[in-house]
Amino acid sequence: MKKLFVAFATFQNGSNVLPIIFNANKGDKVLWLESETCKKLNIVDNSMKVLAKHGVELFKNEDIKDVNVAEPNYIISTLTKILDENVIKSYESVYLLFAGGQKP
Repeated sequence: MKKLFVAFATFQNGSNVLPIIFNANKGDKVLWLESETCKKLNIVDNSMKVLAKHGVELFKNEDIKDVNVAEPNYIISTLTKILDENVIKSYESVYLLFAGGQKP
């Protein structure tokens, strides 16, 4: 079974990309939580270019308004909707990566 990584796009995305590279296998996937600001700066696109070279694929890119990035209840609600029981069961492991400093 494959692994799913859930990561916040940040200005220091290397802090999320590196653990994925070191722990992922070809075919593993990433769910990105991406703010409006990060989207404008193509942070996920650039990160996925690096991860694709290691065989990591995009599961989903979830857009989050800048005002909701620091709202834990909003983030939990969003993840609960995306990561239902069927999704969770289809992966060997699900890793949550919320490092990387300020979430713009």
